[in-house]
Amino acid sequence: MTIDIEYFVDDLMKSAHINEREGGLFPLLRTNWSNLDTGVDAYFSIKNGYDSIFLTLKIDSDYRKEVGELGLLGEKGKINLRGNEEEETILIITYPTSSREYYLSFVLECCSELAPDNSIEDMEKILYKWIKRWKLKGSSSREKRIGLFGELLFLEYLLTTIEGIDWRCWQERIEESGLHDFIVNETLFEIKTSTSQNALIHVFDSTQFEHDPRLKLILMKIVNDKANGRSLNFLIGEIRSLIPEDQHNLFDNIMRTLGSPFPELDNEKFIFNNLKWYHSKTDGPFLQRSDLIENSRIGLNINYSIFESDIPFNGSGELDSICELMN
Repeated sequence: MTIDIEYFVDDLMKSAHINEREGGLFPLLRTNWSNLDTGVDAYFSIKNGYDSIFLTLKIDSDYRKEVGELGLLGEKGKINLRGNEEEETILIITYPTSSREYYLSFVLECCSELAPDNSIEDMEKILYKWIKRWKLKGSSSREKRIGLFGELLFLEYLLTTIEGIDWRCWQERIEESGLHDFIVNETLFEIKTSTSQNALIHVFDSTQFEHDPRLKLILMKIVNDKANGRSLNFLIGEIRSLIPEDQHNLFDNIMRTLGSPFPELDNEKFIFNNLKWYHSKTDGPFLQRSDLIENSRIGLNINYSIFESDIPFNGSGELDSICELMN
């Protein structure tokens, strides 16, 4: 979904509000979008400070379920599916009008990716990807900003070291699957970042560290340096200057959904210290699917944490060590 379409729809919704047509139901997809291939009938309504988007789906099963809750800076949105096999199923997305700029990309992806014969699971895949982005935007905690800083450090190293590298190897932010942070030369990289002496590493999806011989964990250690360090906003600007100009809109949109611009804080100006790496193996410290199956009470997809000291790292070094890990 292009940024131009977002602007178009935003203007369309603003026009409905300005012309005092609040509460009416207006068609959203009856426009000449040459790159939009969808059979979904979509409508929008604006009322009492909330946008509501209605998508018509045809699903041959009883279904009435609240499949997700959107949260952003304390403001709540809701997603509901309503209908039965004798009626059309309606996907209803509601969020505060004041937060439209953050939700609109999600809405338009649903409009463009879902067709009348799509399953509930197809919609939930889109929702899962965006929920991960909103979690970072929603609280924008120091811990999450540190995590993003480490990912951007890794990306900056790739762009300044490897000729012809495509920044979109940052697939956790680009691709729908988004399971691992980076895919470079078929190597899977999971990036964790900490300022602590003994980092507590959070695994938000237990499938992230299911054994794959291509998978490597990199733990970035950074330190606060008010005088010489870079802020997250500054690092974002540096990386933006390294990517092709015709891809700036995509990069800007991703940064915006992640929370950019971020607060400028003296205690959040960092410099790189060192890194450690760990090669995936079946008998390592990370939970495997077989472990979860044996103890079915905890489920097959969980989040958990593990201390740096409990991981048998294979080595440590400077940023230049990254190139060796791709071989």
